Amino acid sequence: MPITVTGTILNQGVCPPSGSIYHSTEMFSGKFQTQITFGDFYYPSAYGTATSFSYWISSGQANRTTAQNTQPIATEVYAREWHFKYITQLYKDPNLTIPLTTANGLNQTAGGFHSYCAATDGSINSEHGNSNSHTNGIGQTTTSTYTDQDRRWTAQFDSNGKKIKQTAQPNRKNQ
Repeated sequence: MPITVTGTILNQGVCPPSGSIYHSTEMFSGKFQTQITFGDFYYPSAYGTATSFSYWISSGQANRTTAQNTQPIATEVYAREWHFKYITQLYKDPNLTIPLTTANGLNQTAGGFHSYCAATDGSINSEHGNSNSHTNGIGQTTTSTYTDQDRRWTAQFDSNGKKIKQTAQPNRKNQ
């Protein structure tokens, strides 16, 4: 998430001193006074007014390794959170009123581990929410045609679409 930093130079001496070998006209003179501001984590104002974020999710798998190697399918689901790690609940609709469950589309026939990626390239979650993730699972070949949208995370979800705490991990090549 971008952080806005504003600063004011306070002319309180020269650092480093003018006689120093490190002194140059390009060095900062004085000290900085800064102010850091940022918006709401869930709805960062720098990225518009979205209140839900879309993802593609794979069918459920028995374990994390198998899920990492399972490509997310074009089944669009939604979450309140823009960062992959912090998703708490999956929904069927962008208004976040219908939780995704095994009764209405969450495929968990093989297990509860799912691989997921952003549904739209260029969205806040594809560009800023998938940190440290890779496009593939263990031992899979990488091609240069992948985008940020293809970067994936894997987590375990229960039958009501709630993520099991501390199970979200970025996919990492040869993990």
